[in-house]
Order: sequence, then structure tokens, then C-alpha cells
Amino acid sequence: MTKNQVKFMLLGVGMAVGGGLLLLANGSAIDPTVELLVSGPGQQVQVAARPSEKQPVLVVSEAEPMSLVIAPKPALVTLALAEFAGFGHDVEADEQRFEEEELAREEFISQCMQEMGFTYLPAPSVALDDIESLEREAFNAAMAEAATDPNEAYIRSLPPTMLETYYVALVGVPDPNASEAADLPDFKTGGGCLGDALRKIPGVYAAFAELRQEFDAMEDNFRQDPRVATANMAWSRCMENRGLQFTSPSMLRAALDESGMKLRQSEVDDAQFSQLQTEQQQMVASERSCDESTALTETLDTIRVVYETEFVREHGEILASYRKVGSGQGAE
Repeated sequence: MTKNQVKFMLLGVGMAVGGGLLLLANGSAIDPTVELLVSGPGQQVQVAARPSEKQPVLVVSEAEPMSLVIAPKPALVTLALAEFAGFGHDVEADEQRFEEEELAREEFISQCMQEMGFTYLPAPSVALDDIESLEREAFNAAMAEAATDPNEAYIRSLPPTMLETYYVALVGVPDPNASEAADLPDFKTGGGCLGDALRKIPGVYAAFAELRQEFDAMEDNFRQDPRVATANMAWSRCMENRGLQFTSPSMLRAALDESGMKLRQSEVDDAQFSQLQTEQQQMVASERSCDESTALTETLDTIRVVYETEFVREHGEILASYRKVGSGQGAE
């Protein structure tokens, strides 16, 4: 387990850095809108539910004629959770804040490790928002470049006994690869310099992480609302008319996630690579058109108002405690 994997496990929630897949410095790729459950080299990642049904999944360069993004549309109603960062209502602002906070955490860790007698170079995660649009050779080159961790050479240079001391200083356990370290504490109780950094700067997604179970319960109730089922049926019929079988936008996003993972598999040849990109573009274009023709986003937002208002009423104290959280600040 590398430092970046430990970092995200300690944090307990996937960190959104924009519309594209988040590529850790060690080469692991995760969907930034989801919780990281298990990570490993390359593409070996398992993820759970996303914080917002409207979160984008894949993005290509704005210069490209087809952008693989299912972008959140401006809400026509006021959603209660829009007041609070990290719940998917303002992806760009969350992205910018996350990048600032992560850099601040990395600099904090570097200083902390120096005080412990070790060298640690700040290594913020790398977001490749336009990677899905690249030709195969450029795609592979971008993946290889982003997979470089500036601390790997230093870690390899440490003798085994010193390596254990290094990891205790960094994450609070002597061997983060050991089975007993699989369930690391969350950001409130994590050890080492990393745990200290996460407590000092919990970040834009800290409130979401703390309220994850409650938020998921709200989302389940929302999805089971008969009005949501009716709206999704109209959207699904539109997609079926375009030759695509999806019962809801979340099902389409799951298909895009799976396709994105396939793009990162070395055994995919150039023809398959091109076909996957074309299929992604078709799905996203159809989703956009059907969303507009069925007014799905507007309908769902109108229904969601009630659920989010009740959620904020029930958990307002916790939400308010994180409202002022930013670089260098913890929860009040």
C-alpha cells in the first residue's frame, strides 16, 4: 500500500477534483465522486455510491467537439444542500477548494516528517480531466507520467527497520500493507503526520464523510419516491429510442465508469480503445438530449427539495460546524 492509498483510506471519502477520474500519484484511478473502498496499482479500484446523482463522470478537453461530461445543470429551485460544500452542487468550487486544501495538507506533512527526521516531498494527487479524449499513445504517456510518486525513491532507500519508523511517522502504523492495517482509522483518529494533516485541514468533503450514512439513507428515500420512478421512466424511454438500455442516469454513469476502467487496461488494443471512446460519446450525447427533452433534471430537483430540506434540518448543527472549514482550519 502506498502513501496515496493510505491517504485516501484515512480520509474515508473519494476526493472530487473535477469532472474526470482522479489519478493518484501512484497510478491508481478513482472516480472523484465516489467513496474509495479498495485501491491498488493501476486500475484495481472498487468504489461505492456517489454524493450526487448529477455529478459528472468523465471529462475530455473543452477544446474537443464532444466533451465526455454529464455536467450538473443550474438548478431552477433552491436546494438546501447547495449552501454546503462537498455535496455535489458546485463541482468547480469544490474542485478548486480541494486542490488548495490537499496542497496545504501535503506541505504540512512535509514539514511534520522533516521534524520526525525524514524527507517527504509534497505529492498532491494528479487529476487528468481530459485523458479520455487522448489518442492511445498520448493516453499511455499521460498515465505513466502521472503515476510517478516523488517519494518512491526515498522510500526504497530506507532499510527495513527505518522503513517501519517512517510509516509510523507518516500514517501511524509500521506496515500499511499488513492485513491488520486494512481498516485504517478515519480522518478524525488517523495516526502519524497524515492523520494530523487531515485533522488540521479536514477539507471540503469532511461534512459529507461524517454524514455519509445519513446522506445515503436520504438518497435511498429519494430514489424510491414514485415521482422519481415516473421521471426516470420517461428518460429511459427516450434513451431506448436511441438504442440504449438504461433505466436511470445513475445506471448510465455506472456504464461510463466501467468503460473508463476498460480504457486503462493494457490488454485493450487500439481498435477496442477507439470503440470504447465512441460508445462513451454516444452515451453522453444521448443523455444530454434525453435530459433536455424530458426535463429530467428540473423534475428531480423539484422533488429533491423536500428531501434535502429535511436533511439539513436534521443535521444542521454538523453541517454548520464545517461551513468555515478551509485550509488550516478544522471543524468548529
